[in-house]
Amino acid sequence: MLSWPVPVSPTNLGEGLTAPAAEPASVQVTLAGPFDQLSQLANTPGAVAATVDLRDLGPGTYNLPVQIQVPAGLQLISPAAPIVSVTIYPPPTP
Repeated sequence: MLSWPVPVSPTNLGEGLTAPAAEPASVQVTLAGPFDQLSQLANTPGAVAATVDLRDLGPGTYNLPVQIQVPAGLQLISPAAPIVSVTIYPPPTP
């Protein structure tokens, strides 16, 4: 098993809106799988991704599930479905 923090990236943010960062900004991920494949992850930035989908959301604060994508052949041990808080801000007024 291997465990490390993975940064959370927002996806599908509406045009003109901003979402500076999720809180917490990263989630601790634990994976299991073949030793060779796990050891290669340290040399493969972005191989494990943690995203939060902001599609169809307007300004406000939301508690949303994080989707974690892992390479084929590895198994996500934890967390199963972490929740992060994201604040979406409206476009700046001119």
